[in-house]
Amino acid sequence: MRRRLTLVRMLALALASAAMLGAQGAAAPHAAAQPRILFGVGTEASGDRAGTLAKSAPLGMLDSWYNGPSDLSWMAGWENSEVPRDYAAGYEMHLIVWSGEPRTTLSTPYGLACGQRYPLSPEFLANMERLAEIFRPPANRTLYVTLFSEFQTYACNGNEWSGSAQTTAYYRALKAQYLAALKIFHRVAPGSKVSLGWGGWQARWNGPTTGAGRSLFEHFADVMRASDFESFEVINSKTDTSDILGMTQILQRYGNVMLAYYRPPEGGASVTREHLNAVLAPEFLAKVAGLRMFAMGFMQEAWFASDPPSLARVVEAVKEFGCTLCGLS
Repeated sequence: MRRRLTLVRMLALALASAAMLGAQGAAAPHAAAQPRILFGVGTEASGDRAGTLAKSAPLGMLDSWYNGPSDLSWMAGWENSEVPRDYAAGYEMHLIVWSGEPRTTLSTPYGLACGQRYPLSPEFLANMERLAEIFRPPANRTLYVTLFSEFQTYACNGNEWSGSAQTTAYYRALKAQYLAALKIFHRVAPGSKVSLGWGGWQARWNGPTTGAGRSLFEHFADVMRASDFESFEVINSKTDTSDILGMTQILQRYGNVMLAYYRPPEGGASVTREHLNAVLAPEFLAKVAGLRMFAMGFMQEAWFASDPPSLARVVEAVKEFGCTLCGLS
């Protein structure tokens, strides 16, 4: 009997020891994967490829802005020169499509609407077809497209879905136009990835009654799920880190996320340094990368290249965390 009790005790001790070792093994920390981010810079590829940042760090992407039909004439000159040179040099291209014209009332299939005319026009779709031809990538490269950047500002009552019947009609028409443009890029420029461009302030508040603030996202969930990735901007924001984190947390529900263009708030070199240090901190980059952020663009290098500490901070971040050909396949 005593021998039996001894054996039972020995077995219990062995099981307890194994359980302890297993728990210790499960609790053992794993080295966190270093965030890898596709960094880009704008405002136009032709100048930025020869800029200070591109010469100092391994950028993976060049950003170019399309601000309206008048840009087509000079962009067409890139079709057989700048664009193929950039792709051949190893860059991905990022086209940012923005519109800033006056708002007006106009008829749509969804009723009378109020907002910018050009984004809803047949001319816009024809222009997107031409842009897709100009920026068509080769088989081993990707064209990223941020369509309707800061689109919440296009309607007369922006940032909310149902502030007025004309606002709702405008956004319904804009969604249809977005899906039509997405199909154009996929057809004309195989290898292109298309997103809807959010303004980075949208996560700061919530207004369920009119579909404002965070409630606006659900009204665009269908087109975001149809997109290849999600994108937003943050510029001149004193709350840039919380804006970036808040937008990324929401958008990652629908797909991989790009910070299409970023610029710190104005206020001189010391303000720029402070905000760059926060946004480019390894812990912050790891956090947003863990929330499916795969790419980040700097709006233009002019605001940091003239200040050596700011330039050094950006170069350091790109060297340490940047990658090329690491975007969406």
